[in-house]
Amino acid sequence: MSGNRRTPLVLLAAAALSLALPAWAVRVAVAPFAPEGECPASSMWIGPGLAFVLNESLARAQVPHVPLEHLREVFDQEGLVAEPRFATPSLVSLARQLGSGILVTGRYRVEGSDLRVSMDVLDLRGDLKRLGRWEAREPVTALLALSEDLGRDLFAVLETPWPEMPRVAAAAFESYVRGRTASDPTVAEVYLRKAVELEPSYDEASCYLALLLRNTGRVSEARAILERLARKPFSRSAVALAALAGLRLDEGRIADAWNLYMRSLKAGETPEAHLGLARLYLRQKKSSEALRELRMAETFGVFQEEIELLRSQAQPAPPAASAAPPKEAEPPSP
Repeated sequence: MSGNRRTPLVLLAAAALSLALPAWAVRVAVAPFAPEGECPASSMWIGPGLAFVLNESLARAQVPHVPLEHLREVFDQEGLVAEPRFATPSLVSLARQLGSGILVTGRYRVEGSDLRVSMDVLDLRGDLKRLGRWEAREPVTALLALSEDLGRDLFAVLETPWPEMPRVAAAAFESYVRGRTASDPTVAEVYLRKAVELEPSYDEASCYLALLLRNTGRVSEARAILERLARKPFSRSAVALAALAGLRLDEGRIADAWNLYMRSLKAGETPEAHLGLARLYLRQKKSSEALRELRMAETFGVFQEEIELLRSQAQPAPPAASAAPPKEAEPPSP
């Protein structure tokens, strides 16, 4: 980073970590970075954006992690605002609910044209332990470089190689980040389309544009994008394949849907693929297989209402209690 303004405050050597499992073997949750002090409204996207970039690097390295969308699903389930501010104990509890063993938290402050960021990495397995803390300061315009350096620090703790990030224009990358972190679907679509226009081969941006189109009823356009993406490997292949499988299931193409769900799970395990398989098995009257997939989906800590609905369909209703036979009239007392 320029100016040598990146300062590691605490970093434990990997050899000194007495972990039951290597850090990369557990799911990682990255919480949206919280603003410190007064933050301009135009900069509020930076906190979710920093967390999102770290999530992107985890996806590219195939490290199990909690996607931003799953965090938002939990916020919605609990009736919270889109980006609530939690104290550390609440973040730890939420991360554990989502099946995570590693939690990444951070804070940021905009100071003129500069961005100051701090990041903590916490081990949630057993007693809470801090694995590392870092601070960095860069111009706001260098957000991508700042995020990449923080990501390298995180990956050093996870003991896994830093993945190759997409070689795209900075403007396309920022549009993708802002599209993925926007809570308004119309705003998200504007940014994702801009990212694809600037970089037509930006498969990640195309994938999430397709999901947005599907969710807003434009299935034909979404299907065309997903069919193209299904022919190539990329960091979000699991997401794209599961989405296309869902469309095939809606079309009644059961065999095609099953194959796509299997390909999705091979590319990376997601609750969406397990839920989709549960729906597929229910159509085939295979209740035990559907219940197995629902148990797998439940380990991710999201979509609980849908899981319970499908489980009620998979489990046979208890037999109605038989009515007691009418008592015979007793003879009158003498």
